[in-house]
Parts: sequence; structure tokens; C-alpha cells
Amino acid sequence: MRSGIATPGAVAHGVAEREWEIEARYWRAQYLYQPYYELGRSYAFYAPAYRVGYEAARERPGEGFEPLVKMMQERLAALDRHAELDWARAAPAARAAWLRVERGRHRTS
Repeated sequence: MRSGIATPGAVAHGVAEREWEIEARYWRAQYLYQPYYELGRSYAFYAPAYRVGYEAARERPGEGFEPLVKMMQERLAALDRHAELDWARAAPAARAAWLRVERGRHRTS
């Protein structure tokens, strides 16, 4: 940002972050009720998986979940380098977030 004027990229990033925060609020309220939830796990455990699923669906609409798995695995590894959330445990949460975006897209189009 120069001279108090936001660049289009900075504005888009800010909007994307706000949209993610809305989605994250949904998952904070819902993660305990998901079939993949493991007793004693916090939202923070699943959050990186929700984020990569959400972002994959937003960035590559209509592409399907399976073609995006490699990209999501790489992003999960970058987001969650020191955690115990491996792809086998992350995949159901990532798929849930991806599916929520895809279903929302079909309701509004």
C-alpha cells in the first residue's frame, strides 16, 4: 500500500481472508459433529485441513476433489509442518470443506 491507497492484490487478499474467517467460524462450530472427529481433538487440529479444502475449491471450481489432492497435500504440509495431522486424517475434513464450497456454488449459480 502506497500513499494510503490499497493495491488490487492487497484488497483481494483482504477479502479472501475475511471470507475464510467466515468459513472458519462455521467449522469451529461444526467440527465436533463431523463423522471424522476424534474425541479430544480441538478445532486447531482440523483447521489446516479445512483451509486447504476451502481454498482448493475456491481456486479451482468444478475440478473435483481427487484431481486437487496433491496440491492440497503440499499446502497442508506447508501450513502444518510440525503437527500430527497427516493427509489420511486431514482428507475427510478437507473434503468436507471442499464439498461445502462446491455445494454453495451450485446453490447460487
